[in-house]
Amino acid sequence: MKKSILISLAALVALAFSCTPEPTLSVSPTTLSAGPEAGSNSVNVTANNAWTAKSSDGWIHISTASGEAGDGRVSFTYDANASSDERTGTITISSASLSQTVTLTQAQADKMIVAGSDQNFGPEGGTFSVKVQSNVSYSVEITGGTDWVTRSTTKGLAESTENFTVAPNEGYDTRTCEIVFSGAGTKHTIKVTQGQTDALILDSDSEYTVSWKGGTFTVELKSNVGCKAFVVEGESWISRKDTKALEEYQFAFEVDKNEGKKAREGRIEFRDVSGNKTVSVTVIQHSKPYIKVSPESISFEKEGGEATLSIDSNTGFTVEIPADADWLSGRPDGDSAFIFTAAENTASATRSATVRVVSADDEDIFAEVLVVQRGPTQTLRFNFTGQKLTLPTILGANVSGKTNWGDDSAEKNYPSVMNKEYKKQGTYPVTIVFYGGIGVKFTGVTGIDEIDLSSF
Repeated sequence: MKKSILISLAALVALAFSCTPEPTLSVSPTTLSAGPEAGSNSVNVTANNAWTAKSSDGWIHISTASGEAGDGRVSFTYDANASSDERTGTITISSASLSQTVTLTQAQADKMIVAGSDQNFGPEGGTFSVKVQSNVSYSVEITGGTDWVTRSTTKGLAESTENFTVAPNEGYDTRTCEIVFSGAGTKHTIKVTQGQTDALILDSDSEYTVSWKGGTFTVELKSNVGCKAFVVEGESWISRKDTKALEEYQFAFEVDKNEGKKAREGRIEFRDVSGNKTVSVTVIQHSKPYIKVSPESISFEKEGGEATLSIDSNTGFTVEIPADADWLSGRPDGDSAFIFTAAENTASATRSATVRVVSADDEDIFAEVLVVQRGPTQTLRFNFTGQKLTLPTILGANVSGKTNWGDDSAEKNYPSVMNKEYKKQGTYPVTIVFYGGIGVKFTGVTGIDEIDLSSF
């Protein structure tokens, strides 16, 4: 009886195992995608046994980690993806001997990293590069400088290099532009500043010629970097003349008289405040004109003729013969002589003319020469009784002659010598032969008698 019972129990156990159903597990969906921001989702689970859910990725958090047989749901949340790379995580759902994996792919965060700072260039221009790391497309916009900043791009596996070329700045003003990188919802701006071309421009003559008398002149310049003036040659006779009436970068100078016989030259330099730019002007000053004549007087006989005047001068000149001296004419003889021609003097008196030799550069510089032409010979005779004689005065503009004193002494020029002291008291016949007389004055003269004016 006991043996029979044991056999029956074994049969029941075998029957029980032969009736247990095969485990089943169904998960839907098994692939999910998400944006870079944080969020939540769920998958459906159908199993004929209890189930569990887990994830080994720290950014996936299971809200419903288990369930009973039947239909269920695995809920979970996920963190935001702050990286610039896409990432993938998994959720494993297990039931009995079965398991299924759910794959969650989360998009990367849109990022643009620009490695570049503001740029400064001199007027000569140049190049610079900007490294850009971006997992999205981006744009580059140049504002305010498309005519002088150009772009080229070099792409790499992990980053792009934006290359920029800054053209030379030939203008006289500083210029700026902005380069704006736009992408991933952000903007990065690089400011490009390019310096001006420093300029110091002479806006007036580069050479000034000044009279020997001196004077003033003004030099005008244009500059965007300031300007200073320096007299580097001729500082002893060229000086800066300050005046508040002048605008900036106008420089007035005063030149002293040149009393010398040679012209002189000076130079003025204008420099910008940094000393990089220099312009100069030349100052030429004439020498003081001089004119010397030889002889200083010329005499013609009444018959007329020619005579040569030598002229020493450092300037051009003109010879001015008075208009009323129609009896006198002349012509140049080379550069340093003048030939006078006098017509015959048919008048009864000596005649004269004062001729001027005038500088062509300065009418105040001149020399004079007295030209005298004798008329007919005139004679004054008288007797003098005494020892000290003072001659009478013969009137006339150009009287000249000789005096015979009536003794054994030499004749003397009249009127150069007007007094005579004889060796002893006595009576002496005095004769004056002369030209140009129009009258005679005996005032204050004593001891004279027997006056003969028949040949006067």
